[in-house]
Amino acid sequence: CNSETEAELVLAGVHPETQGKGLYGRLFAAGMAGATRLGREKIVTSTQVSTIPVQKAWSRLGLGMARSYYTLHKWF
Repeated sequence: CNSETEAELVLAGVHPETQGKGLYGRLFAAGMAGATRLGREKIVTSTQVSTIPVQKAWSRLGLGMARSYYTLHKWF
């Protein structure tokens, strides 16, 4: 993350009782607004590829996916 032009919004979640009510989107939007006030031009964040509700919330806020990765685990 380029600290001069980018802001990284890290992993977040909401209590299961509040899911589906838009709280996560509002929290993320507040983070974006704070980044804008600090002069950041780009938001960097990440989630698992299969976490569709989070990706939908980001999409509603105007974010788009830049890249994706699969993490493969091997258990010994």
